[in-house]
Amino acid sequence: MKRLLGITALCFLCLCLFGGSVSLAGSQETLPTLAVFPSWLPGEAGAFGHFLTNSLYDILDGYERFQPVYSAYPGDGRYDTAPLPKGLIPPDLRDKLWEKKSFLTPYRPNANLVYQLGEKLGVDAVIMYSLVITGGGRDQLTAYLFDIQKRREISRYVTDELKHNYTGEIAPVALTNKLRGVTDYVLLRY
Repeated sequence: MKRLLGITALCFLCLCLFGGSVSLAGSQETLPTLAVFPSWLPGEAGAFGHFLTNSLYDILDGYERFQPVYSAYPGDGRYDTAPLPKGLIPPDLRDKLWEKKSFLTPYRPNANLVYQLGEKLGVDAVIMYSLVITGGGRDQLTAYLFDIQKRREISRYVTDELKHNYTGEIAPVALTNKLRGVTDYVLLRY
């Protein structure tokens, strides 16, 4: 009994000292690679591409589940991501990356094209966002995560008031909170 108690105390001490991440000698866990593809940011939302990427990096810092290797947007230096290679998305394909199936449906990623481009890059997953600011409590934020090997799409959206009705401002704190919710959902289901 004393021995079991001693081992438990030692494990608890290790967890406290190493923050819950203990790596055994000789074991190397490689994280899945992630590419950040261009987001759908029409109108006022166009200024938020870098904001979305930096918020994504904030979230990834807490997970240690993905290693971002490519990004359509420069980050803040936390991750050594390369820009998407020139020519990966030629101008004629840029318009095909996001598609609208009908007049009443929102733009969404062209999944087949995302899988093809993800395979070309050699990444495990691709993340994309759609942020549509319409005002009146109908603003929509959507996260899309594509598992390239399994050809599986995971998405989550939230409709809420991101743009204040009276001031017309988009509150970064509100956007960050909504972004965390949709990103947590897709990353945890990978």
